Amino acid sequence: MSASAEAFRRIAALAAAALFLLPVAALSPAPAGRHPDKENAEIQRVIEASIGWAANKDRDLLFRSVSDGEDLFIFHPDSASTIRGFEAFRKMVDGVLMSPRFQATDFKVKDLKIRVSPSGDTAWYSALLDDHGLWDGEPTGWDDVRWTGVLEKRGGKWVLVQMHFSKAEDAAAPDATADKAAEGQREEFRPVWVGEKAVLFRIGTQLSTNVAVFATGRGLVVVDTGVLPSKGTALRAAIEREFGRKDFAFVVNTHAHYDHIDGNQAFADVPIVASQAAAREMRRRYGSQEAVGIFLQGLATRRLGLQAELKKTPPGAGEEATLREELAEADALEAAFSTGAFTLTPPTVTFGDTMALESGDVSVTLSAFARGGTGDILIRSPQLRLAAVGDLFTKGWLPSFAGYGADAPERFRELDALCRPGSCDTVLCGHGDPMSPEEFRAQVAYLRDVWDGVAAARKEGLTLAATRERLAFEGRYPALAGFTRSWLGQDLHRSNVEEAWRLQCDSSARALESLIESRGLVEAVREFKETVAGNEKYALDENEMIALGYRYLQAGKT
Repeated sequence: MSASAEAFRRIAALAAAALFLLPVAALSPAPAGRHPDKENAEIQRVIEASIGWAANKDRDLLFRSVSDGEDLFIFHPDSASTIRGFEAFRKMVDGVLMSPRFQATDFKVKDLKIRVSPSGDTAWYSALLDDHGLWDGEPTGWDDVRWTGVLEKRGGKWVLVQMHFSKAEDAAAPDATADKAAEGQREEFRPVWVGEKAVLFRIGTQLSTNVAVFATGRGLVVVDTGVLPSKGTALRAAIEREFGRKDFAFVVNTHAHYDHIDGNQAFADVPIVASQAAAREMRRRYGSQEAVGIFLQGLATRRLGLQAELKKTPPGAGEEATLREELAEADALEAAFSTGAFTLTPPTVTFGDTMALESGDVSVTLSAFARGGTGDILIRSPQLRLAAVGDLFTKGWLPSFAGYGADAPERFRELDALCRPGSCDTVLCGHGDPMSPEEFRAQVAYLRDVWDGVAAARKEGLTLAATRERLAFEGRYPALAGFTRSWLGQDLHRSNVEEAWRLQCDSSARALESLIESRGLVEAVREFKETVAGNEKYALDENEMIALGYRYLQAGKT
Protein backbone atom coordinates (compact mmCIF):
# COMPACT_ATOMS: atom_id res chain seq x y z
CA MET A 1 0.00 0.00 0.00
CA SER A 2 1.42 3.42 -0.97
CA ALA A 3 2.01 6.17 1.56
CA SER A 4 -0.83 8.23 0.03
CA ALA A 5 -3.19 5.28 0.10
CA GLU A 6 -2.27 4.53 3.71
CA ALA A 7 -2.87 8.19 4.61
CA PHE A 8 -6.26 8.16 2.97
CA ARG A 9 -7.18 4.88 4.68
CA ARG A 10 -6.28 6.31 8.05
CA ILE A 11 -8.18 9.55 7.41
CA ALA A 12 -11.27 7.61 6.37
CA ALA A 13 -11.04 5.29 9.35
CA LEU A 14 -10.46 8.09 11.83
CA ALA A 15 -13.25 10.18 10.36
CA ALA A 16 -15.61 7.21 10.54
CA ALA A 17 -14.59 6.55 14.11
CA ALA A 18 -15.06 10.21 15.03
CA LEU A 19 -18.55 10.34 13.60
CA PHE A 20 -19.86 7.00 14.80
CA LEU A 21 -17.96 6.44 18.03
CA LEU A 22 -18.50 9.90 19.51
CA PRO A 23 -22.23 9.26 20.04
CA VAL A 24 -21.36 5.91 21.61
CA ALA A 25 -18.97 7.64 24.00
CA ALA A 26 -21.57 10.27 24.77
CA LEU A 27 -24.09 7.57 25.66
CA SER A 28 -21.78 5.48 27.83
CA PRO A 29 -22.72 5.32 31.54
CA ALA A 30 -19.61 7.06 32.89
CA PRO A 31 -16.10 7.90 31.71
CA ALA A 32 -13.32 5.74 33.05
CA GLY A 33 -12.24 6.75 36.51
CA ARG A 34 -15.52 8.43 37.41
CA HIS A 35 -17.33 7.22 40.53
CA PRO A 36 -21.06 8.09 40.28
CA ASP A 37 -21.79 7.68 44.00
CA LYS A 38 -18.89 9.87 45.02
CA GLU A 39 -19.76 12.39 42.32
CA ASN A 40 -23.39 12.59 43.45
CA ALA A 41 -22.31 13.05 47.06
CA GLU A 42 -20.10 15.99 46.09
CA ILE A 43 -22.90 17.52 44.00
CA GLN A 44 -25.31 17.14 46.93
CA ARG A 45 -22.78 18.83 49.23
CA VAL A 46 -22.57 21.84 46.88
CA ILE A 47 -26.36 22.05 46.53
CA GLU A 48 -26.91 21.98 50.29
CA ALA A 49 -24.05 24.41 50.91
CA SER A 50 -25.80 27.00 48.73
CA ILE A 51 -28.55 27.10 51.38
CA GLY A 52 -26.83 25.90 54.55
CA TRP A 53 -24.12 28.56 54.42
CA ALA A 54 -26.60 31.00 55.94
CA ALA A 55 -26.67 29.24 59.32
CA ASN A 56 -23.24 30.68 60.15
CA LYS A 57 -23.22 33.28 57.36
CA ASP A 58 -20.26 31.53 55.77
CA ARG A 59 -20.10 33.85 52.77
CA ASP A 60 -16.98 32.18 51.31
CA LEU A 61 -18.70 28.77 51.36
CA LEU A 62 -21.61 30.21 49.40
CA PHE A 63 -19.42 31.89 46.81
CA ARG A 64 -17.38 28.68 46.33
CA SER A 65 -20.64 26.90 45.55
CA VAL A 66 -21.74 29.10 42.64
CA SER A 67 -20.31 30.30 39.34
CA ASP A 68 -18.38 33.54 39.64
CA GLY A 69 -19.21 34.57 36.08
CA GLU A 70 -21.95 36.29 34.13
CA ASP A 71 -23.59 32.93 33.41
CA LEU A 72 -24.93 32.66 36.97
CA PHE A 73 -28.71 32.87 36.73
CA ILE A 74 -31.37 32.47 39.43
CA PHE A 75 -35.16 32.53 38.96
CA HIS A 76 -37.23 33.20 42.09
CA PRO A 77 -41.03 32.83 42.31
CA ASP A 78 -41.38 36.62 41.99
CA SER A 79 -39.99 38.17 38.80
CA ALA A 80 -38.51 41.14 40.65
CA SER A 81 -35.94 38.88 42.37
CA THR A 82 -34.45 37.33 39.23
CA ILE A 83 -30.63 37.44 39.40
CA ARG A 84 -28.33 37.57 36.39
CA GLY A 85 -24.58 37.35 36.88
CA PHE A 86 -22.34 36.88 39.91
CA GLU A 87 -21.94 40.60 40.60
CA ALA A 88 -25.70 41.05 40.99
CA PHE A 89 -25.75 37.94 43.21
CA ARG A 90 -22.94 39.27 45.39
CA LYS A 91 -24.71 42.58 45.89
CA MET A 92 -27.91 40.78 46.92
CA VAL A 93 -26.04 38.58 49.39
CA ASP A 94 -24.12 41.46 50.95
CA GLY A 95 -27.08 43.81 51.03
CA VAL A 96 -29.77 41.40 52.24
CA LEU A 97 -28.59 38.01 53.49
CA MET A 98 -25.51 39.33 55.33
CA SER A 99 -27.62 42.02 56.97
CA PRO A 100 -27.96 41.64 60.78
CA ARG A 101 -31.71 41.95 60.20
CA PHE A 102 -31.69 38.46 58.64
CA GLN A 103 -31.03 35.24 60.51
CA ALA A 104 -31.39 31.73 59.06
CA THR A 105 -33.03 29.21 61.39
CA ASP A 106 -33.37 25.90 59.55
CA PHE A 107 -33.69 24.30 56.11
CA LYS A 108 -34.46 20.91 54.61
CA VAL A 109 -33.80 19.60 51.10
CA LYS A 110 -36.36 16.90 50.28
CA ASP A 111 -36.71 14.37 47.46
CA LEU A 112 -33.39 15.39 45.90
CA LYS A 113 -32.79 13.85 42.47
CA ILE A 114 -29.47 14.29 40.66
CA ARG A 115 -28.61 13.44 37.07
CA VAL A 116 -25.07 13.74 35.69
CA SER A 117 -24.50 14.15 31.96
CA PRO A 118 -22.75 11.34 30.06
CA SER A 119 -19.71 13.61 29.64
CA GLY A 120 -19.46 14.01 33.41
CA ASP A 121 -19.14 17.80 33.40
CA THR A 122 -22.78 18.89 33.76
CA ALA A 123 -25.43 17.91 36.31
CA TRP A 124 -29.09 18.67 36.85
CA TYR A 125 -31.10 18.34 40.02
CA SER A 126 -34.59 18.78 41.40
CA ALA A 127 -35.84 18.91 44.98
CA LEU A 128 -38.42 20.34 47.32
CA LEU A 129 -37.03 22.96 49.70
CA ASP A 130 -38.09 24.12 53.15
CA ASP A 131 -36.06 27.21 54.10
CA HIS A 132 -36.86 29.28 57.20
CA GLY A 133 -35.43 32.35 58.87
CA LEU A 134 -36.16 35.58 60.71
CA TRP A 135 -36.27 39.13 59.38
CA ASP A 136 -36.35 41.74 62.12
CA GLY A 137 -37.38 38.90 64.39
CA GLU A 138 -40.41 37.97 62.31
CA PRO A 139 -40.63 34.47 60.71
CA THR A 140 -40.02 34.28 56.97
CA GLY A 141 -39.21 31.55 54.47
CA TRP A 142 -40.52 28.88 52.14
CA ASP A 143 -42.13 25.47 52.43
CA ASP A 144 -42.26 22.88 49.64
CA VAL A 145 -40.80 25.23 47.06
CA ARG A 146 -39.77 23.41 43.89
CA TRP A 147 -36.05 23.84 43.32
CA THR A 148 -34.21 22.85 40.14
CA GLY A 149 -30.81 23.79 38.85
CA VAL A 150 -27.74 23.11 36.74
CA LEU A 151 -24.15 22.56 37.89
CA GLU A 152 -20.95 22.44 35.88
CA LYS A 153 -17.62 20.91 36.82
CA ARG A 154 -14.94 23.57 36.49
CA GLY A 155 -11.34 22.97 37.47
CA GLY A 156 -12.38 19.71 39.11
CA LYS A 157 -14.97 21.43 41.33
CA TRP A 158 -18.76 21.47 40.95
CA VAL A 159 -20.41 24.91 40.97
CA LEU A 160 -24.04 25.98 40.56
CA VAL A 161 -24.66 27.85 37.32
CA GLN A 162 -28.45 28.14 37.31
CA MET A 163 -31.22 27.75 39.88
CA HIS A 164 -34.98 27.97 39.58
CA PHE A 165 -37.34 28.29 42.56
CA SER A 166 -41.08 28.05 41.95
CA LYS A 167 -44.34 27.45 43.76
CA ALA A 168 -46.90 24.94 42.52
CA GLU A 169 -49.74 26.57 40.59
CA ASP A 170 -52.28 24.16 42.02
CA ALA A 171 -51.70 25.44 45.57
CA ALA A 172 -54.88 27.45 45.11
CA ALA A 173 -57.02 29.02 47.77
CA PRO A 174 -59.44 26.44 49.19
CA ASP A 175 -62.45 28.54 48.27
CA ALA A 176 -61.49 28.78 44.59
CA THR A 177 -64.44 27.60 42.53
CA ALA A 178 -64.41 25.14 39.64
CA ASP A 179 -65.78 27.90 37.42
CA LYS A 180 -62.83 30.13 38.20
CA ALA A 181 -60.43 27.25 37.51
CA ALA A 182 -62.10 26.54 34.19
CA GLU A 183 -61.97 30.20 33.22
CA GLY A 184 -58.31 30.31 34.17
CA GLN A 185 -57.63 27.35 31.90
CA ARG A 186 -59.51 29.01 29.09
CA GLU A 187 -57.38 32.11 29.47
CA GLU A 188 -54.22 30.02 29.62
CA PHE A 189 -54.97 28.04 26.45
CA ARG A 190 -56.82 30.89 24.66
CA PRO A 191 -59.12 28.94 22.30
CA VAL A 192 -59.93 30.65 19.00
CA TRP A 193 -62.52 29.19 16.62
CA VAL A 194 -61.41 29.01 12.99
CA GLY A 195 -64.55 27.95 11.18
CA GLU A 196 -67.44 25.92 12.56
CA LYS A 197 -65.52 22.76 13.43
CA ALA A 198 -61.99 23.80 14.32
CA VAL A 199 -60.39 25.52 17.30
CA LEU A 200 -56.85 26.80 17.71
CA PHE A 201 -55.63 26.62 21.33
CA ARG A 202 -52.84 29.16 21.76
CA ILE A 203 -50.33 28.55 24.54
CA GLY A 204 -48.04 31.41 25.58
CA THR A 205 -48.41 35.15 25.27
CA GLN A 206 -45.70 36.00 22.74
CA LEU A 207 -44.94 33.62 19.85
CA SER A 208 -47.60 31.15 20.97
CA THR A 209 -47.34 27.39 20.55
CA ASN A 210 -50.52 26.20 18.86
CA VAL A 211 -52.68 23.12 19.32
CA ALA A 212 -55.32 22.73 16.60
CA VAL A 213 -58.41 20.56 17.12
CA PHE A 214 -60.88 19.46 14.43
CA ALA A 215 -64.36 18.12 15.19
CA THR A 216 -65.21 15.14 12.97
CA GLY A 217 -67.91 12.49 12.90
CA ARG A 218 -65.50 9.91 14.28
CA GLY A 219 -64.18 12.13 17.08
CA LEU A 220 -61.82 15.02 17.82
CA VAL A 221 -58.55 15.22 15.89
CA VAL A 222 -55.81 16.99 17.86
CA VAL A 223 -52.86 18.45 15.92
CA ASP A 224 -49.80 18.70 18.20
CA THR A 225 -49.77 18.67 22.00
CA GLY A 226 -47.32 21.51 22.67
CA VAL A 227 -47.79 21.96 26.38
CA LEU A 228 -45.64 21.05 29.38
CA PRO A 229 -46.37 17.53 30.65
CA SER A 230 -47.69 18.98 33.91
CA LYS A 231 -50.37 20.81 31.92
CA GLY A 232 -51.30 18.05 29.49
CA THR A 233 -54.32 16.92 31.50
CA ALA A 234 -55.53 20.52 31.79
CA LEU A 235 -55.18 20.97 28.01
CA ARG A 236 -57.24 17.85 27.38
CA ALA A 237 -59.90 19.09 29.81
CA ALA A 238 -59.94 22.49 28.09
CA ILE A 239 -60.48 20.80 24.71
CA GLU A 240 -63.32 18.69 26.09
CA ARG A 241 -64.92 21.75 27.65
CA GLU A 242 -64.65 23.84 24.49
CA PHE A 243 -66.23 21.19 22.26
CA GLY A 244 -68.59 19.69 24.84
CA ARG A 245 -67.42 16.16 24.00
CA LYS A 246 -64.74 13.71 25.08
CA ASP A 247 -64.35 11.41 22.09
CA PHE A 248 -60.83 11.70 20.67
CA ALA A 249 -60.17 9.99 17.35
CA PHE A 250 -56.52 10.88 16.66
CA VAL A 251 -53.59 12.94 17.86
CA VAL A 252 -51.26 14.10 15.08
CA ASN A 253 -47.68 15.26 15.70
CA THR A 254 -46.54 17.55 12.89
CA HIS A 255 -42.84 16.93 13.68
CA ALA A 256 -40.46 15.78 16.40
CA HIS A 257 -39.73 19.03 18.27
CA TYR A 258 -40.40 18.71 22.00
CA ASP A 259 -42.74 21.72 22.05
CA HIS A 260 -45.14 19.84 19.75
CA ILE A 261 -45.10 16.43 21.45
CA ASP A 262 -44.53 16.98 25.18
CA GLY A 263 -48.24 16.81 25.98
CA ASN A 264 -48.66 13.40 24.31
CA GLN A 265 -48.76 11.72 27.72
CA ALA A 266 -52.23 13.12 28.37
CA PHE A 267 -53.47 11.38 25.20
CA ALA A 268 -51.81 7.99 25.64
CA ASP A 269 -55.18 6.26 25.14
CA VAL A 270 -55.66 7.87 21.71
CA PRO A 271 -53.97 6.75 18.44
CA ILE A 272 -51.00 9.10 17.94
CA VAL A 273 -49.99 9.61 14.31
CA ALA A 274 -46.73 10.95 12.85
CA SER A 275 -44.44 10.40 9.90
CA GLN A 276 -41.92 7.59 10.13
CA ALA A 277 -39.09 10.14 10.11
CA ALA A 278 -40.64 12.05 13.02
CA ALA A 279 -41.06 8.86 15.06
CA ARG A 280 -37.41 7.93 14.51
CA GLU A 281 -36.27 11.40 15.52
CA MET A 282 -38.39 11.38 18.69
CA ARG A 283 -36.78 8.14 19.81
CA ARG A 284 -33.33 9.46 19.00
CA ARG A 285 -33.83 12.72 20.91
CA TYR A 286 -35.86 11.63 23.92
CA GLY A 287 -36.09 7.83 23.92
CA SER A 288 -33.49 7.00 26.59
CA GLN A 289 -32.02 8.46 29.74
CA GLU A 290 -28.76 9.13 27.90
CA ALA A 291 -30.58 10.92 25.07
CA VAL A 292 -32.45 13.08 27.58
CA GLY A 293 -29.13 13.97 29.20
CA ILE A 294 -27.78 15.14 25.85
CA PHE A 295 -31.01 17.05 25.22
CA LEU A 296 -30.66 18.80 28.58
CA GLN A 297 -27.10 19.77 27.74
CA GLY A 298 -28.39 21.36 24.54
CA LEU A 299 -31.15 23.07 26.47
CA ALA A 300 -28.63 24.55 28.90
CA THR A 301 -26.59 25.85 25.96
CA ARG A 302 -29.70 27.33 24.40
CA ARG A 303 -30.59 29.05 27.67
CA LEU A 304 -27.14 30.65 27.80
CA GLY A 305 -27.66 31.89 24.24
CA LEU A 306 -31.04 33.34 25.12
CA GLN A 307 -29.58 35.04 28.19
CA ALA A 308 -26.75 36.52 26.14
CA GLU A 309 -29.22 37.79 23.54
CA LEU A 310 -31.43 39.25 26.27
CA LYS A 311 -28.50 41.19 27.71
CA LYS A 312 -27.94 42.79 24.31
CA THR A 313 -31.63 43.57 23.80
CA PRO A 314 -32.69 47.11 24.80
CA PRO A 315 -35.44 47.19 27.45
CA GLY A 316 -38.84 47.41 25.82
CA ALA A 317 -37.61 46.15 22.45
CA GLY A 318 -39.92 43.80 20.58
CA GLU A 319 -37.74 40.73 21.19
CA GLU A 320 -37.44 41.22 24.95
CA ALA A 321 -40.78 39.70 25.96
CA THR A 322 -40.31 36.75 23.59
CA LEU A 323 -36.82 36.05 24.96
CA ARG A 324 -38.08 36.18 28.54
CA GLU A 325 -40.94 33.81 27.72
CA GLU A 326 -38.55 31.36 26.04
CA LEU A 327 -36.25 31.48 29.07
CA ALA A 328 -39.13 30.73 31.42
CA GLU A 329 -40.22 27.85 29.19
CA ALA A 330 -36.67 26.47 29.13
CA ASP A 331 -36.57 26.47 32.93
CA ALA A 332 -39.91 24.70 33.20
CA LEU A 333 -38.93 22.23 30.52
CA GLU A 334 -35.65 21.46 32.25
CA ALA A 335 -37.58 20.71 35.43
CA ALA A 336 -39.97 18.41 33.54
CA PHE A 337 -37.17 16.43 31.88
CA SER A 338 -34.74 16.31 34.81
CA THR A 339 -37.39 15.13 37.28
CA GLY A 340 -38.82 12.49 34.97
CA ALA A 341 -42.16 14.30 34.63
CA PHE A 342 -41.71 14.00 30.86
CA THR A 343 -41.98 10.47 29.48
CA LEU A 344 -41.76 10.02 25.74
CA THR A 345 -45.15 8.93 24.43
CA PRO A 346 -44.26 8.05 20.84
CA PRO A 347 -46.58 7.70 17.85
CA THR A 348 -48.54 4.47 17.66
CA VAL A 349 -49.35 4.93 13.96
CA THR A 350 -46.74 6.04 11.41
CA PHE A 351 -46.77 6.56 7.64
CA GLY A 352 -44.23 7.02 4.88
CA ASP A 353 -45.60 9.38 2.21
CA THR A 354 -49.30 10.09 2.80
CA MET A 355 -52.11 9.01 5.08
CA ALA A 356 -55.83 9.77 5.08
CA LEU A 357 -57.37 9.75 8.54
CA GLU A 358 -60.67 7.88 8.67
CA SER A 359 -62.67 10.55 10.40
CA GLY A 360 -66.20 10.32 9.05
CA ASP A 361 -67.69 13.48 7.57
CA VAL A 362 -64.40 15.40 7.51
CA SER A 363 -61.39 14.20 5.52
CA VAL A 364 -57.94 14.96 6.92
CA THR A 365 -54.95 14.15 4.72
CA LEU A 366 -51.39 14.00 6.01
CA SER A 367 -48.39 14.28 3.66
CA ALA A 368 -44.73 13.80 4.61
CA PHE A 369 -42.83 16.93 3.64
CA ALA A 370 -39.37 16.21 5.07
CA ARG A 371 -38.37 12.58 4.73
CA GLY A 372 -35.53 13.14 7.18
CA GLY A 373 -34.73 15.67 9.87
CA THR A 374 -37.62 16.27 12.24
CA GLY A 375 -40.12 14.55 9.92
CA ASP A 376 -42.35 17.55 9.15
CA ILE A 377 -45.74 16.97 7.54
CA LEU A 378 -48.44 19.00 5.78
CA ILE A 379 -52.12 18.64 6.73
CA ARG A 380 -55.12 19.46 4.56
CA SER A 381 -58.87 19.26 5.11
CA PRO A 382 -61.01 20.37 2.14
CA GLN A 383 -64.27 20.26 4.14
CA LEU A 384 -62.85 22.52 6.84
CA ARG A 385 -61.05 24.60 4.21
CA LEU A 386 -57.96 24.48 6.42
CA ALA A 387 -54.32 23.59 6.02
CA ALA A 388 -51.70 23.14 8.76
CA VAL A 389 -47.96 23.50 8.25
CA GLY A 390 -46.39 22.95 11.69
CA ASP A 391 -43.12 24.86 12.03
CA LEU A 392 -42.45 25.05 8.29
CA PHE A 393 -44.03 28.51 8.18
CA THR A 394 -44.84 31.18 10.77
CA LYS A 395 -46.77 34.37 10.12
CA GLY A 396 -44.49 37.40 10.04
CA TRP A 397 -41.24 35.36 10.06
CA LEU A 398 -39.05 34.52 7.10
CA PRO A 399 -39.39 30.81 6.27
CA SER A 400 -36.35 28.61 5.77
CA PHE A 401 -35.21 25.75 3.57
CA ALA A 402 -35.14 23.28 6.46
CA GLY A 403 -36.22 19.84 5.22
CA TYR A 404 -36.29 20.79 1.53
CA GLY A 405 -33.23 18.88 0.38
CA ALA A 406 -31.85 19.25 -3.12
CA ASP A 407 -35.28 18.75 -4.71
CA ALA A 408 -36.77 22.05 -3.57
CA PRO A 409 -38.85 22.47 -6.76
CA GLU A 410 -40.78 19.31 -5.84
CA ARG A 411 -41.35 20.71 -2.34
CA PHE A 412 -42.70 23.89 -3.92
CA ARG A 413 -45.18 21.85 -5.96
CA GLU A 414 -46.38 20.16 -2.76
CA LEU A 415 -46.87 23.56 -1.13
CA ASP A 416 -48.74 24.87 -4.16
CA ALA A 417 -51.12 21.91 -3.99
CA LEU A 418 -51.68 22.40 -0.26
CA CYS A 419 -53.50 25.69 -0.63
CA ARG A 420 -54.68 26.26 -4.19
CA PRO A 421 -56.73 29.42 -4.82
CA GLY A 422 -60.35 28.85 -3.77
CA SER A 423 -59.62 25.62 -1.85
CA CYS A 424 -58.40 26.96 1.48
CA ASP A 425 -59.41 29.83 3.75
CA THR A 426 -56.88 29.53 6.58
CA VAL A 427 -53.36 28.17 7.09
CA LEU A 428 -52.58 27.14 10.67
CA CYS A 429 -48.99 27.44 11.89
CA GLY A 430 -47.23 25.71 14.76
CA HIS A 431 -46.61 29.10 16.38
CA GLY A 432 -48.21 32.51 16.17
CA ASP A 433 -51.28 33.66 14.28
CA PRO A 434 -52.97 31.78 11.42
CA MET A 435 -52.18 32.97 7.90
CA SER A 436 -54.44 33.82 5.00
CA PRO A 437 -53.83 31.85 1.80
CA GLU A 438 -52.30 34.97 0.26
CA GLU A 439 -49.83 35.36 3.11
CA PHE A 440 -48.87 31.71 2.85
CA ARG A 441 -48.33 31.91 -0.91
CA ALA A 442 -46.19 35.04 -0.48
CA GLN A 443 -43.83 33.10 1.80
CA VAL A 444 -43.64 30.20 -0.65
CA ALA A 445 -42.97 32.69 -3.46
CA TYR A 446 -40.11 34.18 -1.43
CA LEU A 447 -38.42 30.80 -1.03
CA ARG A 448 -38.96 29.99 -4.70
CA ASP A 449 -37.42 33.33 -5.70
CA VAL A 450 -34.36 32.72 -3.52
CA TRP A 451 -33.96 29.23 -4.97
CA ASP A 452 -34.37 30.37 -8.56
CA GLY A 453 -32.14 33.40 -7.97
CA VAL A 454 -29.33 31.23 -6.65
CA ALA A 455 -29.76 28.81 -9.56
CA ALA A 456 -29.50 31.66 -12.08
CA ALA A 457 -26.45 33.11 -10.33
CA ARG A 458 -24.67 29.76 -10.32
CA LYS A 459 -25.45 29.29 -14.00
CA GLU A 460 -23.86 32.68 -14.71
CA GLY A 461 -20.77 31.70 -12.75
CA LEU A 462 -21.29 34.14 -9.89
CA THR A 463 -19.61 33.55 -6.55
CA LEU A 464 -21.62 33.07 -3.37
CA ALA A 465 -20.65 36.56 -2.21
CA ALA A 466 -21.87 38.08 -5.48
CA THR A 467 -25.06 36.04 -5.23
CA ARG A 468 -25.74 37.33 -1.73
CA GLU A 469 -25.28 40.87 -3.01
CA ARG A 470 -27.61 40.30 -5.96
CA LEU A 471 -30.31 38.79 -3.75
CA ALA A 472 -30.07 41.43 -1.03
CA PHE A 473 -33.35 41.57 0.88
CA GLU A 474 -33.86 45.33 0.79
CA GLY A 475 -35.78 46.41 -2.29
CA ARG A 476 -36.31 42.87 -3.59
CA TYR A 477 -39.06 41.74 -1.18
CA PRO A 478 -41.19 44.78 -0.26
CA ALA A 479 -44.18 42.58 0.65
CA LEU A 480 -42.09 41.01 3.44
CA ALA A 481 -40.53 44.24 4.71
CA GLY A 482 -42.06 43.96 8.18
CA PHE A 483 -41.06 40.33 8.73
CA THR A 484 -38.75 39.15 11.50
CA ARG A 485 -35.46 38.59 9.71
CA SER A 486 -33.03 38.12 12.58
CA TRP A 487 -33.14 35.75 15.54
CA LEU A 488 -30.45 35.01 18.13
CA GLY A 489 -27.92 36.86 16.01
CA GLN A 490 -28.72 34.98 12.80
CA ASP A 491 -29.62 36.83 9.59
CA LEU A 492 -32.43 34.60 8.33
CA HIS A 493 -32.36 35.85 4.73
CA ARG A 494 -28.60 35.45 4.42
CA SER A 495 -28.93 31.94 5.84
CA ASN A 496 -31.57 31.12 3.21
CA VAL A 497 -29.37 32.28 0.35
CA GLU A 498 -26.44 30.26 1.69
CA GLU A 499 -28.57 27.15 2.27
CA ALA A 500 -30.06 27.36 -1.24
CA TRP A 501 -26.53 27.64 -2.58
CA ARG A 502 -25.37 24.62 -0.56
CA LEU A 503 -28.33 22.51 -1.63
CA GLN A 504 -27.59 23.24 -5.30
CA CYS A 505 -23.88 22.45 -5.02
CA ASP A 506 -22.36 19.29 -6.36
CA SER A 507 -21.35 16.76 -3.72
CA SER A 508 -17.67 16.76 -2.75
CA ALA A 509 -17.98 13.10 -1.75
CA ARG A 510 -19.45 12.10 -5.10
CA ALA A 511 -16.78 14.12 -6.91
CA LEU A 512 -14.04 12.35 -4.97
CA GLU A 513 -15.58 8.94 -5.63
CA SER A 514 -15.76 9.68 -9.35
CA LEU A 515 -12.11 10.80 -9.39
CA ILE A 516 -10.99 7.67 -7.52
CA GLU A 517 -12.82 5.39 -9.96
CA SER A 518 -11.40 7.16 -13.02
CA ARG A 519 -7.93 8.22 -11.83
CA GLY A 520 -6.96 5.90 -9.01
CA LEU A 521 -6.55 6.89 -5.40
CA VAL A 522 -3.24 8.80 -5.49
CA GLU A 523 -4.10 10.89 -8.55
CA ALA A 524 -7.67 11.39 -7.31
CA VAL A 525 -6.49 12.84 -4.01
CA ARG A 526 -4.15 15.22 -5.81
CA GLU A 527 -6.81 16.38 -8.26
CA PHE A 528 -9.42 16.64 -5.49
CA LYS A 529 -7.18 19.02 -3.57
CA GLU A 530 -6.59 21.11 -6.68
CA THR A 531 -10.09 21.28 -8.15
CA VAL A 532 -12.71 20.39 -5.53
CA ALA A 533 -11.46 21.18 -2.02
CA GLY A 534 -12.27 24.79 -1.20
CA ASN A 535 -14.27 25.23 -4.40
CA GLU A 536 -17.62 26.75 -3.45
CA LYS A 537 -19.30 24.96 -6.34
CA TYR A 538 -19.06 21.84 -4.18
CA ALA A 539 -20.71 21.17 -0.82
CA LEU A 540 -18.79 19.19 1.77
CA ASP A 541 -21.09 16.88 3.72
CA GLU A 542 -19.23 15.12 6.53
CA ASN A 543 -21.69 12.23 6.61
CA GLU A 544 -21.23 11.58 2.90
CA MET A 545 -17.44 11.63 3.27
CA ILE A 546 -17.54 9.20 6.17
CA ALA A 547 -19.87 6.88 4.26
CA LEU A 548 -17.52 6.97 1.27
CA GLY A 549 -14.55 6.09 3.44
CA TYR A 550 -16.44 3.18 4.96
CA ARG A 551 -17.45 1.84 1.58
CA TYR A 552 -13.84 1.78 0.44
CA LEU A 553 -12.66 0.22 3.68
CA GLN A 554 -15.30 -2.51 3.51
CA ALA A 555 -14.52 -3.18 -0.15
CA GLY A 556 -10.80 -3.46 0.64
CA LYS A 557 -9.97 -0.78 -1.90
CA THR A 558 -7.60 1.13 0.36
